Amino acid sequence: MNRKPVTFIGAFVFLMLSTLSLHELPAATPACYSLIAKLKDNRSISPGSKEYLRQSVSSLLSPASRTSFLSYSILSPAKGIFFSESAVVSPLDGMMRLDFSDSIAAAMALGELAASGQVESVQRNYAYHIDGLPNDSAFSSQWALDRIGIASLWKQGIFASALPDVLAGILDTGIDYLHPDLAGAIATNPGEMGLDAQGRDKRTNGIDDDGDGYVDDWRGYDWVDEDNDPMDLQGHGTNVAGIIGARANNGIGIAGIAPVRLLALRAFNAGGVGSDAEIAPAIVYAADHGVQVLNMRRQRVW
Repeated sequence: MNRKPVTFIGAFVFLMLSTLSLHELPAATPACYSLIAKLKDNRSISPGSKEYLRQSVSSLLSPASRTSFLSYSILSPAKGIFFSESAVVSPLDGMMRLDFSDSIAAAMALGELAASGQVESVQRNYAYHIDGLPNDSAFSSQWALDRIGIASLWKQGIFASALPDVLAGILDTGIDYLHPDLAGAIATNPGEMGLDAQGRDKRTNGIDDDGDGYVDDWRGYDWVDEDNDPMDLQGHGTNVAGIIGARANNGIGIAGIAPVRLLALRAFNAGGVGSDAEIAPAIVYAADHGVQVLNMRRQRVW
């Protein structure tokens, strides 16, 4: 799958990557008990050989850390283990989330894995909290759009005629895709639309029709619950989506900055918290699906 460049912009867009300095403190949530790691290994291992992975990780840990090692999960969308010499399918291939019983055990394991010489990379699985909610609720109160010149562009007809078809990814708590002010703005995945060879609706046939590693992802994806329903259970993502792309001239609610298509990428839960384990695959998904502008809002790292 060809990966297109993704543009990260300011204004109402805040960039968050775990490699940047964002008050990187371990999260006071279960995420602070886990690590993100990738082993060094050139051998081919079938996706079913998962016990090998557990044994490989355990062999690099001290007896104390090994006892505290609870479980692991695969970050790659296919959920397989890729240590083969074939072409890389995803930059997440071979990356794992390793869960430990407490933060002390995770810290010990981090040092042991880093010193082992057998891992390509290892880091804390940092958790992030979304930024605060804005309180604008109607066009008459959207003074900021006038201040930054957006209203002037509307009056000139720029948004109606000159803008290309832009796909904006909303990496947040999801989007209320049933909201009337977002009707017609939610992006869909053509590879998961229509009927399959058996005449079944691709949106609900339980098959990864487009081969991207995600089943029935016809309107985005949810990495919190690992399913194809990115409905917003918190409200923040919907608010951000509205600021960016709420439909104008429909007589209701607010007017967004531009008439873009909005791709729902749910990586933050109903409490507004998301970790690297959810955010990283969402970023890769956005690039793989042609997102040109990726919005991520956060306030602090716990």
